Amino acid sequence: MDSIDILDSRLFEGFAETSERGYIFLTDLDSGLSRWSAKAVEYFGLPGEYRKMQVRYGRTMYIPRTGRSIWMI
Repeated sequence: MDSIDILDSRLFEGFAETSERGYIFLTDLDSGLSRWSAKAVEYFGLPGEYRKMQVRYGRTMYIPRTGRSIWMI
């Protein structure tokens, strides 16, 4: 599963659609590619939903089923 597949999941869509007071983003630690919710893009004036990032803080969560790590605040 590549970065785009992970970031285009229904889970992300569900969190982004139901978040009323927060701005959702998810980063694939292997590639550094992140996806930001439409609300976050609008509020922060980002150039788009997908961004290449360097992760320096937050929490890493390893997903055994996929063998990948994700980063969460």
